[in-house]
Amino acid sequence: MYTIIGVAGFAFYILGYGLVQLRRLDGNGLIYSISNLFGASLVLVSLYDQFNLASALTQITWIAAGIVGIVIRVVQRRGVQGEDAARVEVSS
Repeated sequence: MYTIIGVAGFAFYILGYGLVQLRRLDGNGLIYSISNLFGASLVLVSLYDQFNLASALTQITWIAAGIVGIVIRVVQRRGVQGEDAARVEVSS
Protein backbone atom coordinates (compact mmCIF):
# COMPACT_ATOMS: atom_id res chain seq x y z
CA MET A 1 0.00 0.00 0.00
CA TYR A 2 2.80 2.43 0.88
CA THR A 3 4.46 1.75 -2.45
CA ILE A 4 1.27 2.75 -4.28
CA ILE A 5 1.10 5.96 -2.22
CA GLY A 6 4.74 6.74 -3.07
CA VAL A 7 4.19 6.08 -6.77
CA ALA A 8 1.18 8.43 -6.70
CA GLY A 9 3.43 11.10 -5.17
CA PHE A 10 5.99 10.47 -7.91
CA ALA A 11 3.20 10.89 -10.48
CA PHE A 12 2.28 14.31 -9.04
CA TYR A 13 5.92 15.40 -9.27
CA ILE A 14 6.46 14.16 -12.81
CA LEU A 15 3.10 15.31 -14.16
CA GLY A 16 3.58 18.81 -12.76
CA TYR A 17 7.14 19.08 -14.01
CA GLY A 18 6.26 17.64 -17.40
CA LEU A 19 3.39 20.09 -17.86
CA VAL A 20 5.68 23.00 -16.97
CA GLN A 21 8.24 21.82 -19.53
CA LEU A 22 5.52 21.49 -22.17
CA ARG A 23 4.32 25.01 -21.25
CA ARG A 24 0.89 23.68 -20.30
CA LEU A 25 1.30 24.78 -16.68
CA ASP A 26 2.82 27.89 -15.10
CA GLY A 27 5.80 26.96 -12.93
CA ASN A 28 4.99 29.97 -10.73
CA GLY A 29 1.31 29.12 -10.50
CA LEU A 30 -0.87 27.82 -7.72
CA ILE A 31 -1.55 24.46 -9.39
CA TYR A 32 2.17 23.67 -9.68
CA SER A 33 2.71 24.46 -5.98
CA ILE A 34 -0.24 22.26 -5.02
CA SER A 35 1.07 19.46 -7.23
CA ASN A 36 4.47 19.61 -5.53
CA LEU A 37 2.84 19.71 -2.10
CA PHE A 38 0.74 16.62 -2.84
CA GLY A 39 3.66 14.79 -4.43
CA ALA A 40 5.98 15.43 -1.50
CA SER A 41 3.29 14.59 1.06
CA LEU A 42 2.50 11.27 -0.58
CA VAL A 43 6.14 10.29 -0.90
CA LEU A 44 6.68 11.24 2.76
CA VAL A 45 3.77 9.01 3.81
CA SER A 46 5.26 6.16 1.78
CA LEU A 47 8.47 6.43 3.81
CA TYR A 48 6.59 5.13 6.85
CA ASP A 49 7.09 1.64 5.46
CA GLN A 50 10.82 1.96 4.69
CA PHE A 51 12.24 5.11 6.27
CA ASN A 52 15.09 6.98 4.60
CA LEU A 53 16.29 10.15 6.35
CA ALA A 54 17.62 11.85 3.22
CA SER A 55 14.37 11.30 1.35
CA ALA A 56 12.31 12.41 4.36
CA LEU A 57 14.30 15.65 4.61
CA THR A 58 13.89 16.24 0.88
CA GLN A 59 10.11 15.72 1.09
CA ILE A 60 9.78 17.97 4.15
CA THR A 61 11.70 20.69 2.29
CA TRP A 62 9.40 20.32 -0.76
CA ILE A 63 6.32 20.43 1.49
CA ALA A 64 7.58 23.67 3.06
CA ALA A 65 8.35 25.14 -0.38
CA GLY A 66 4.91 24.11 -1.64
CA ILE A 67 3.18 25.75 1.32
CA VAL A 68 5.19 28.95 0.86
CA GLY A 69 4.32 28.96 -2.85
CA ILE A 70 0.63 28.46 -2.14
CA VAL A 71 0.57 31.24 0.47
CA ILE A 72 2.34 33.64 -1.89
CA ARG A 73 -0.10 32.90 -4.73
CA VAL A 74 -3.17 33.25 -2.49
CA VAL A 75 -1.90 36.55 -1.04
CA GLN A 76 -1.13 37.83 -4.54
CA ARG A 77 -4.61 36.92 -5.76
CA ARG A 78 -6.27 38.58 -2.79
CA GLY A 79 -4.10 41.66 -3.26
CA VAL A 80 -5.07 41.94 -6.93
CA GLN A 81 -8.75 41.48 -6.07
CA GLY A 82 -8.44 44.08 -3.31
CA GLU A 83 -6.79 46.54 -5.71
CA ASP A 84 -9.56 45.96 -8.27
CA ALA A 85 -12.22 46.59 -5.62
CA ALA A 86 -10.43 49.76 -4.51
CA ARG A 87 -10.33 51.03 -8.10
CA VAL A 88 -14.06 50.44 -8.48
CA GLU A 89 -14.79 52.32 -5.27
CA VAL A 90 -12.54 55.24 -6.24
CA SER A 91 -14.02 55.35 -9.73
CA SER A 92 -17.59 55.50 -8.48
